[in-house]
Amino acid sequence: MTGKTIYPALIDAYSEVEVAQHKSESAHWNKHVRPERDAGLDWKRSKSADQKLRQSGFALRLVAPNSGILKGKSAIVTTSDTPPANSIVRKAVANHVRLTAPRNAGREYPRSPMGAVALARQTCYDANWYRDAWRAYQKDPRTPRPETNVALEILSNAIQNNELFILDAPDEQYALRADRFAVEFDLIYPTAGFRSRIPKN
Repeated sequence: MTGKTIYPALIDAYSEVEVAQHKSESAHWNKHVRPERDAGLDWKRSKSADQKLRQSGFALRLVAPNSGILKGKSAIVTTSDTPPANSIVRKAVANHVRLTAPRNAGREYPRSPMGAVALARQTCYDANWYRDAWRAYQKDPRTPRPETNVALEILSNAIQNNELFILDAPDEQYALRADRFAVEFDLIYPTAGFRSRIPKN
């Protein structure tokens, strides 16, 4: 490491950023379900925000999509002023979920926490069905070929591969709700004061 300088720095453990929502014919029918979004692919640097973080001693930050219910994946990025492509330390760190109605939902579904939980639960059950349907088709091509849905495919893989899930919980009631949701679908998730199922690797 000749010529390099190593110094201790802080890590911003959670921040939300705008992530592009690409249109796809195989996307989920509800625009608030976008597990296929990846902050590591669509993240755009905010020079002013990164400069403030650097001045406060932060070298890395975790950035997650800032909207949706099944929001997509986060990434770890540096706060340096290098191009975004050279600043990504790790993509697809965790899958992010928010079990409450989107801000300014208006007349769109869901408009309540109950609706948000119902949509998230149904989508997870759909993802499990999607996995089983494709397995059955691959085993016996005479069975009906399932439709392609990128959202269900990515969510199914995330659950089956024991990827990390982070569930937003603004208060203790939401924390309990998030805990029940994660246990129902056997998700790997970190908790504070509840059951902890952090991945071993």
